[in-house]
Amino acid sequence: MGQNVEIYKEKIKQIERRNKLSDKIREKLEKYFDFHITSYIIDDIVENEDYHHFCLMVNLAVVNDRLSADNGEKLKIGIKRIFNIKNNYELLKASTLF
Repeated sequence: MGQNVEIYKEKIKQIERRNKLSDKIREKLEKYFDFHITSYIIDDIVENEDYHHFCLMVNLAVVNDRLSADNGEKLKIGIKRIFNIKNNYELLKASTLF
């Protein structure tokens, strides 16, 4: 029983760390781009997805009216520059932002 409690406490700590990282990334990117960025796009960065997947999520946000087409293009270009992406399958490393 005590071991389960420790496992859950550790999981809670991991979730809290991930949420803090997500909040920091959102704050930094929204300040840089000057528009709201939907959560699943921020999650891709937190989870170190590849740039191709990131672009798919940006396109999804545009189709779902969560992001304008213009802001979607600005975000793709800006993220490519910020993370120094050379090909579409390079990973977005969240640590690059800090």
